[in-house]
Amino acid sequence: MASFPRQFLKELSRSPLLAASSQVIFVQFADRSTCGDPDDGRVTSLMDARVALLLALKRIDKAAKIGEDKFLKALDDKATDRTGNAEGILGYIRDMQKEKGSAAAIEYIRSMLDVAASR
Repeated sequence: MASFPRQFLKELSRSPLLAASSQVIFVQFADRSTCGDPDDGRVTSLMDARVALLLALKRIDKAAKIGEDKFLKALDDKATDRTGNAEGILGYIRDMQKEKGSAAAIEYIRSMLDVAASR
């Protein structure tokens, strides 16, 4: 069992009790069958982000095959989804490129594209 600093436990005991709940709105299974409401605004928003991310990843991968300069320029382009969800993932990849280099970022992008192709 992990031990926590006494001060942390003391502060935690004074905090209001936190709780969370969740609800399944829509599920799409690997065989493409679904359960739930595909027209729910939250679902369509996530699906839009998914499409925008896939298009961005394909565009960046294509640029990577041309060369480093094209890859970096494509990676710097903003995502087109209206939710900003795809941009968050692309930001993670940009950070990865800065920390681990282009080869690691390209490998990660290609692994994401492999997963997308399998679904």
